[in-house]
Amino acid sequence: MITFPSDVTAYLSLIIGLTAYFVYKRERRNEVKNSATVVLLALRQAEKTISIMKETGNIDPRKHRLVRGDPWSTHNHLLADHFDQDELEVIDQFFKNCALVDRMLEQLYTHPQIQERVLEIQRTLCKIAYDSSISDSSSIKEAYDVYKNKKNTFLNITNQEETVINPKDPLDLLRNRLGELLPVTTTTAGNQLKRLASSCWQR
Repeated sequence: MITFPSDVTAYLSLIIGLTAYFVYKRERRNEVKNSATVVLLALRQAEKTISIMKETGNIDPRKHRLVRGDPWSTHNHLLADHFDQDELEVIDQFFKNCALVDRMLEQLYTHPQIQERVLEIQRTLCKIAYDSSISDSSSIKEAYDVYKNKKNTFLNITNQEETVINPKDPLDLLRNRLGELLPVTTTTAGNQLKRLASSCWQR
């Protein structure tokens, strides 16, 4: 059995301890980087969708969703130490408001007037397709072109009439809520997230 002097044993223990510490720090750093990246991507996607809805005025409850899953609650335990209280509140409130908007979109989608609108559009498009298919067009392609032109004209007209398409009060509430959602990525909290996601950070 090989034995080492006490000073050598202490030295080896120190090396092993330091190695374990640096491995832990590196793994922790990677975890923080990955978590910051997930949250940052979620913020950017939400801000992009909000910007599109605000600029176009088009709110489609079937397509628009601000946040998938719950990225902030899932990852904030790894990130909290890198933000001050104000920054944490900015991010937390943004995701809470996004969740509220997503619930409003879901409720809007299940609104009876929305369901009625979807069914009516489907019936009308089927009628347009049938009329186009029995027209005097000499080919399937020509019949499809006729259908496409009539369909686009129909949808463009109906999309201009908001009172026919969507219930007005829920939409107004939703637009007001969207107006309260300000970008996070341009704040100090957003800048800190970018630093963490780039892995070149100090605090």
